[in-house]
This record gives sequence, structure tokens and C-alpha cells, in this order.
Amino acid sequence: MRIPDYNNCLVNLSNSILKHFGIEPFHETIKEVDKMLEGNDQVIVFLFDGMGSFLLEKHLDVDNYMRMNVRHKLSSVFPPTTVAATDAFLLAKYPVETGYLGWTQYFPHHGEPIEVFTNKGSITSNHYPQPKLRDKYLDEKNIVTLINEQSNDTKAYVLFSYPVDKKGPRLLSSFIKKAYKLAHSSPKTFVYAYWPYPDHTIHEKGVNAKATRRQIQKINRLFVRYTTKPANQSVLTFAIADHGLIDVKPIDILKEHPAWEDMMEKPWAIESRAASFFIKKEFEKQFKNEFNEAYGDKFELYTKEQVLKNNIFGLGNPHPMVEVTLGNFLAIAIDKYNIRRPDDHRPFIGHHAGATDEEYTISLVGVNGTLLEQDKERWRKEDEEKNLNEAKRKLNIDDDANRVESLEDNSKQDEN
Repeated sequence: MRIPDYNNCLVNLSNSILKHFGIEPFHETIKEVDKMLEGNDQVIVFLFDGMGSFLLEKHLDVDNYMRMNVRHKLSSVFPPTTVAATDAFLLAKYPVETGYLGWTQYFPHHGEPIEVFTNKGSITSNHYPQPKLRDKYLDEKNIVTLINEQSNDTKAYVLFSYPVDKKGPRLLSSFIKKAYKLAHSSPKTFVYAYWPYPDHTIHEKGVNAKATRRQIQKINRLFVRYTTKPANQSVLTFAIADHGLIDVKPIDILKEHPAWEDMMEKPWAIESRAASFFIKKEFEKQFKNEFNEAYGDKFELYTKEQVLKNNIFGLGNPHPMVEVTLGNFLAIAIDKYNIRRPDDHRPFIGHHAGATDEEYTISLVGVNGTLLEQDKERWRKEDEEKNLNEAKRKLNIDDDANRVESLEDNSKQDEN
């Protein structure tokens, strides 16, 4: 499998932001981003969930605004999924360091995987009492808190839309306007603004759906409207995704191999395209052989030791929760398949968390007044060069036509 580029990923992007606002970064920054940040006192990062490079290029024409303003390509983290990736960005650390590994994880004193964001049991659907287990076991200061605590002259904000924040903006236009209002609230500001689409739509409808195309085109349309307003051109505005998605086909592995359930100490966890298995010691060899024979062309199976040795979840020291959640095997999707849960009666059409380029690759869209002026000048020169080349091409065609005609005329004269 291909692991993310851990020197050019979401973690490095947020470390560039920390460095820009005077905070000591945890990891390497991205030099191209460092340069873009120079001289900008107001910065917004919009994160549109699931809108990876593959989807931008599929649903927006090459001359659409967001595609024309792609400044850099970077990678998500493994697994490329919201829990791991958004927290990797917000904490400026890799999933192995944060302990945020995926949608469902094991926590101490709980016998089933828990949905990290909802605090709900993935098997029983029980809602566990507050506070959320993530707040108890995975609590760490994010970049917004660090900037507010360590930067004397910068105000930093997190903006979540509805339903993540029950009081958050429900409309995309209101969401973007609110982000700019926060950005303009002080001379030096940083705003992280999270929008849950098109991810939700793609899960339900798929990558190729008209609804998916409409979502992405709407984001592009409103991004144009608000970033080009004169009042907003003083703000350096980035748009990123946490991951991309592909259309998938579910596999019910326990229905196809019912004997495997007895081999498991407890139900698998993390993600349906990055599944952590807890296999009883006496069945490890058998499970490995049978899994590879049945699904080796669809998933790659790694031991826990291989996962940690090869830094699949990123660089740095493992968080204590990694030991709790990571079983003795990890199955990673390398094709269009995902593992279906027995109680999943409405499987997703589009999904993520596997090791494909479509899920990993993210576009960094960047806009402000300075960049727009540079673009205008660049586009003007490109148009001039294009027009000149077209004129030369036509001239050459005319010359060739004249030459052929002249030779033919001469030939006719010779015949006469």
C-alpha cells in the first residue's frame, strides 16, 4: 500500500499555520505554504469534508474558480477519514500521536467500539453518559487554543456549522459570511471553519451523483462570491478537504466466513476500509492465511508490529489509546471494497479510509487580493502567449496552403 506523504500532509499544513502565528511547530512545515502566509494577518481555513482533489477535478471544469486557484497538492493522513484527518489538522500531529485513529475506537472499560464523535456504541447503539470519552481519553490543545494562549496579538476561532454545532450556521452562505465576520473582528485573526459537505451527500448518493456535483458546484460558486468581495481580499483564504471518497462495494466477511467470529476476541474497530482485528493467539496464523486467500486482492493485511514499524498512522510516539484500539491485525483497503457490519442495513455508496490516491490527495485552494492580482497578470500573459501561438499556427497553415497551391500551379504550367 501507499502511505501518505508525511512531510507534505494536513499535519504539515497546520504546523505552517502555527509557525506563522509565532508558535513553535511540532513537525515540519510546508515551504510553499510558509511563503503564501507571509505578510497575512488574517487567515481562514475552510475545510469542506470529503472534497478531495479527485472530486474537484471530476465535478468542476478546469477553468472553474476553485480549480484555477489550487496552489498546492498535499496528502491526507492514514486513515483518510474525518476523525483521524480533521483532528490531525487541528492538533498539528499525526494520528499515531493524537490517538484519533478512526470512526469507532475502543476505550478503557468498554467492551464494544465507540463512535468517537457521537459517543455511541457501534454494536449496541447505546449512548454513553457525558462527558464524551474523547474528552476524557483524547483531550489535547488544538491549534486555535495554542494561538489564543501563546500569541499576544492574535484572536483564533473555530467555526462549526450545523449539525456539528447545534447553534451553528445551517446555510453555506451564512457559514462563509460568519467566517469572514470572525476574520475581520480583530487586526490579526485565524479562523478554522468546518463544513460537513459534500461528504454526507457522497456517502448516500455516491461520487458520480448529480447531488454530489451540485454540492461541489455550489461550494465553488459561493467561494467565488465571498473571496472576491473587496472587503474580504485582505484575508488569506484557504480551502481544503480532510480526505476524498470513492464508490465502494460492501463485503460481509462474517457471513462469508462465519468461523472467523469465534477467532475474534472482540468485534473489529476503526473503519470499514481500515479494520482493526483482535484475533485470539491460537488463530493468528489461520486467520492471516484465510483472510489473504479470500481478500488479498482487495485488502492488505498487516500485523500491529508492521503498522507501527512502517509509520502507517504517521510519525512520532504512539498515544496510549493506540494500544487500546489497534488489534493484532489491520486490514487496509486497496480497492473499491469495504467490510460490512452485520447490523448495517443501508451501506454507504461512497466511502473513504482506504489507501487509494482518490482518498489521500487534497488540493490546497488559496485566495487573497495579492494572489488574485498575481493571477490576473499570469492569466493575461498566458492569454497573450496563447493568442500568439494560435496566430503563428494559423500563419503556418496559410503558408503551407500557399506553398502547396503554388507548386500545383507550377505543375499545371509545366504541363501546358
